[in-house]
Parts: sequence; C-alpha cells; structure tokens
Amino acid sequence: MDKRHTANIQVKNKITDALLALMKQQPFQAIRVSDIVKKADVARVSYYRNFESKEAILYAQGHRLHEEYMQNRPLAEPSLLSYDDILYHFEFYDKHRDFLLELSRHGLSYLLLDMFNAFIEDGLADPDGDIIEQSRIYCYAGAIFNLMLHWLKRGAKETPQVMAKAAADAFRDLK
Repeated sequence: MDKRHTANIQVKNKITDALLALMKQQPFQAIRVSDIVKKADVARVSYYRNFESKEAILYAQGHRLHEEYMQNRPLAEPSLLSYDDILYHFEFYDKHRDFLLELSRHGLSYLLLDMFNAFIEDGLADPDGDIIEQSRIYCYAGAIFNLMLHWLKRGAKETPQVMAKAAADAFRDLK
C-alpha cells in the first residue's frame, strides 16, 4: 500500500471519528462540515474529497463494519435461521453497540436498516431470484434488525447467546 493511500485512509478515519465524537455532544442535524474538519484537524478539501455528506461518512463506516462482518463470519454456507448464524449477528452487534446506538439515538435507524439490508443482500439475496425467497430473506432481516435494536436500546442485558436462542426458537416456531 502506498503512502498516499495510507494517508487517505487515516484522513477518512479521522473524519469518521470526529463525526462520531460530535454526535455524542450535539444533534446530528446541528453538526456542520466546519465542526467535523475542525475536530478531525483536516482540511475542508479533504472532507469533500472523501465524502459528499455526513450520511456518507456513516455509510462508509457501515461498509467497513460489513467488511469486518464478512471477513470474520465463521460460516462458509450461510444458514438464515441457524443458531450459530444468529449468534454471530448478536455478537457482532454487541461489539459495535456504541456506533449502532448512536445512530439510533439521532433518529438515523433508517441508515442502520439500509446497512443491514446491504449485509443481507451481499451474502444471501439474489436480485433476480424468486420473490418468495427474497421475501423470506427480507422478513428475516427485518426481524433480526428490530430484535437487535430493541435489545441494544434496553442495555443488552441478555447475552448474545440468550438472544440468539430466543430468535432461533422464534424462527423455528414460525415454520
């Protein structure tokens, strides 16, 4: 990796970190580009070279999380309703709880759902496939997303194992 590429990654990370830090202090809508570049200690042109909006920063972070998710996923063949697959989801969400809750706190859950759907689509959904199979996948995505968000908002008091078992049992009961 060349130095310019490495430097650009560092700039993107600084911008992302700055936005997330600012989101802990003030409403998302009140954060300006000037606030972000000042906090990140980068030039305004660096911001616009890398991102077109604050939402784009969050989507980029979501993309990085998706890459991490896919690289570390233990299953070679995804099985939507298996305990192990659901457990991996909950362990992953628990690991990234602060980011997910911060988006939710700012009314940006729709970004989370978009990201979650992208996770599902990337690994499971065939855009030209059978509508019944697509419907099954999107029902699964919505159910896991809502359960995950509800669990995190309540403080994630239950372990990922308990949540995965509850979800796997609920899906099994639906069959």
